[in-house]
Amino acid sequence: IPSSYIRDDETRLDMYKRISAIGSEDDKQELLEELIDRFGDPGKAVMNLLDAALLRNTAHRAYITKIKQTNEKVTLSFWEKARIDGARIPEVVEAFSPYLTFVLSRLELVLDMGLNKKFPRKDFVSYLIAICEKICTIELPDEEKNEQT
Repeated sequence: IPSSYIRDDETRLDMYKRISAIGSEDDKQELLEELIDRFGDPGKAVMNLLDAALLRNTAHRAYITKIKQTNEKVTLSFWEKARIDGARIPEVVEAFSPYLTFVLSRLELVLDMGLNKKFPRKDFVSYLIAICEKICTIELPDEEKNEQT
């Protein structure tokens, strides 16, 4: 957060803490409205920070431990003990076809933005958040989670 946007260090630190806790698009919009009301237009750096926080927290809920971009591809790596229904991964892949594939040997989803020039590159972070949200829908029920551990 630029000091020119929020001048007071304590207030800026508080905003960092609140941004880091963003857990949903609604949380993000609520905090964005507050930022605008209190400090004006947040600018690109703050907007990127809001998006990054939402992606990080959504990915965590989806058992994604690493997101890596290499050229036109983004790889999402699952935690080896992810509590998701593996039989339902094709649902996630199908929902984002043809851009998304699953690599079983590495427990990774690969988003290939180079497959189509019309891919919304400008909004690819929102696309990644949507993938993570979809993964959250295939989480194992609590009873099955306990059987896996």
